[in-house]
Formats: sequence, C-alpha cells, structure tokens
Amino acid sequence: MKKRTAALCLLLVCAALFASCGGAIELSYENGAYRNEKSGAAYVMAPLCYRAISRLDAEEIAKIVGTKSEKVLYAIEGLDSSLWLTDENFDLYHSETVTLPALWEMAVTRISLCLSGAYAVPVATIERSEQIADVVETYQKGTTIPGNQIIPQPETRYELLFVASDYPGIAYVLEYWKFAEEVDVYAKLNADGSIPDLYPGIKSEITEQGEAVFHLGKNLMYDRVNDCFYAVGDVLESYFFTE
Repeated sequence: MKKRTAALCLLLVCAALFASCGGAIELSYENGAYRNEKSGAAYVMAPLCYRAISRLDAEEIAKIVGTKSEKVLYAIEGLDSSLWLTDENFDLYHSETVTLPALWEMAVTRISLCLSGAYAVPVATIERSEQIADVVETYQKGTTIPGNQIIPQPETRYELLFVASDYPGIAYVLEYWKFAEEVDVYAKLNADGSIPDLYPGIKSEITEQGEAVFHLGKNLMYDRVNDCFYAVGDVLESYFFTE
C-alpha cells in the first residue's frame, strides 16, 4: 500500500508539473469576471485610470476566449501573476480577490508627465513628497467640474502617471490639459441675483449679460473615468517645468 501511495504521489506531481508547463490558461467571461472554472482563477478588468507600465511578453499567463478575437494576458514585472495581469494595450486585469487602492491610498513616490500615448517616455518627473501630496490632494479633495462643461479643445494633452513602490509595474493615470486661452464656465444666477456655489474655490464674477462666470485658468487636470476636471492653475507648470 505504501509503494502504491508513493507512486500515486509521484504521478500527481508529474501531472502538476506538466500542467504548469502547458501554456496560458483559458478564461471566459462569466458572472462579472474572466474565469477558468477548472483552476478557479478569476480576473476583472480594472478601470482605465489604472494601467500596467510593464509587460513580460515571455510570460503568457492567460488567454481570454469566447470573444471575437482572443486576448493574451501577460505577467507584470514585480507583481504576482496570480493577482495582476496585463494585455498588449497595457490594460490592467486583477484577481477578483484584489481591492484596488484609491490614488491617495497608494503612497505615490513619483509622478511622471508624458505626452498622451507616449507614457513610457516622460517629459518631466517630480519626486518631492510635498509636491506629490499637493497634486494628490487636489484630486482627492479639489472642486470638480463636470466634463460636459468644458467646450474648447486643449492645445496640448499630457498624461500624469502616479507610481508607488508598493505597486511596481502599475500606474494611476490622470490627464493634464493645457489650453491656449482661459477656460470659462457659465451658469445662471440664483433667484436673488447672487452667484451659485457650484464650484467652491474657483474665481467667479457676474458678467454684463447677467450670468455667473467661473474662471478656470488655462490648465486643467482631467479624470477620464469619471469625466471631470480640476482647475490646477500654474501649480503643475511650476512643479514640472521650473527647477
């Protein structure tokens, strides 16, 4: 009996090794996640404000099937592939057991400014903790302006990549829009003729036409996922472009 048990164990070990070398596991969408019923693995695509900034092309961990085109998911450098994966577009996937951190929970150590679509090549970087804290606090507590209020198109559009040592290979992404002219938002006055308290902290006045106008400045930070803006004045200019 002992010999048979030992032999069976050896066979099981060999089978496990063979399975581990069998390539990417297949995932199909079911109940809100991409799942492999046999292994129990389940991954969820993260909101687009989270992005992988590295990809190990030689480590194909999973493959999404059952769609028009199969999608391969790769390991991310420095992260556990049972919890974090990415695709060819650097979209982030995470185990359904993972709770994504808010930006202010990530203990950000660096913010990189990159031209939109070229995030692997930073134009400028800040690493001073007080500057990082200021930018994060603006996002966490700053006045939000709904995206549909901003009509003009930016002259230049950047991406802001927030990275933290606790999450290597991952960035939280916001955008930085620069306009040629000041961006203004208009609103009706209150019944008593006063300016509505729509955007606390934003400079405002009453126009000759009897409207409220809020002056947002030429530089805005944009949260694409929630479609809202933050007026940042010249703060980011001074952080990224002034020594």
